Order: sequence, then C-alpha cells, then structure tokens
Amino acid sequence: MQEEALHIELPSRSSGRIGAQKPRAKLTFHFAESTGSLSVACDVAKLLQKKTAEGSLVCEDVAGLKTEIAAAEIAAARARALRLVEMRDRCAHEITEKLATDGYSKSCISAVVEWLCALRIVDDAHFAEIFVRSKCHAGWGRARIERELRARDIEPSALTGWPEDFFEDDDELERAYSIASRRPMPRLRAFEKTVRFLLGRGFSMSVATQAARRVLDEREEHAIAEF
Repeated sequence: MQEEALHIELPSRSSGRIGAQKPRAKLTFHFAESTGSLSVACDVAKLLQKKTAEGSLVCEDVAGLKTEIAAAEIAAARARALRLVEMRDRCAHEITEKLATDGYSKSCISAVVEWLCALRIVDDAHFAEIFVRSKCHAGWGRARIERELRARDIEPSALTGWPEDFFEDDDELERAYSIASRRPMPRLRAFEKTVRFLLGRGFSMSVATQAARRVLDEREEHAIAEF
C-alpha cells in the first residue's frame, strides 16, 4: 500500500469518552475505486501504524484493508487481554467489558475470550473460587458474594460444590460477629441498626440477627461487669 493511501489519526488526549467507550482512532483511505473512513480501537490503529512504517501493510482496496484491520484487531485484543490477566485473575465477563470499553468489535471480543478460555488463561470456576475466598476474608456475606458473581455472569449454583465447599454456617456467623463486634454500637435501636448493617454486607437475616444479638449480649454483660 502506498503511504498516502491510508491516513491514521489517533484521538487527542483531551478527547472524552462516548458513553462507556473510549475514543476511537480514524482511518481515512484513498483507493482508486473508493475513498472513505473507518474507526477502530486505538491499539489497532497503533498496530497498523507500525505495519505501515515497516512497509508490511499490503492492501490495494477496501476489502484488503478490512482484512488487515481484522487481523490487527485480533492481535491487539489478545495482547490487551493478556496484559489484563497479568495484573490479576479475571473472569470472561470482565475481559469482555474491558475490551468493549476499548472499542473492539463484538466478533473480535467473542473470538478472543473463546481463545483465552480454551487455553485456560481465563477460567471462570477458578476465578470464582479465588473471588469467594477473598471476599469472605474481606467480611462479605454469602448473599452479597452471590450477587457479585452473577453480576460477572457467573451463576453460583453452577459451580461444583456450591455452596458446601465454599461456605460453612459457623464460618458465616463468625465473620458476621467479627464485623459487628468491631463496629461502634449505636446508642439508639442498636439491634435493628446492627442487623441492617450486616444485611447490607450480604449476610442472611438469620446470620445477621444471631450475630447482632451475640454482640449486644456480650456488650451488655461487659457493662454489667464493669458496673
């Protein structure tokens, strides 16, 4: 391709997002039979810029250009996805959302996520196990954890061993008690406010009421002993 046949314009740093999506680059092409423009994700445009500079971008018409764009998009999206999983473990939904925000096409995102899952680089079951353990440690209750998994397109009931291998009733109660016992106790309507606080952290009504009652009883006993 002659250099002047394709002009690549990256968005300025001051360019704002369009909705949830990042600004895209603009490709302006001039072929014998056609002139026009296309928009692509910025990383795709940068890859095309590199190929143009190297002289390896070979196409003489719009069809050839679209073939080059499709190949560059897959390569750029794979590289972006690998950088994401290097930072921390990711589920398929998170990769999908990130790539969509970057401006990759739906077909490209689907192909890249399928590739990651086939190689077990992305594994939703493994992600869920790590996610549940970390959130339990952070003091989340089962209900909140289930909501967050579903928000990531992971159905908890479909996980092997759910919920028995992930939670124990005593552990859930102890976590709720530990969180409530560290919280300053309200002077008025302490029981109701403590239960509501624990429900907000994702604990069930049964666990929240037991933990709240235990904390209040212990504080009452402590106050009597000091008196």
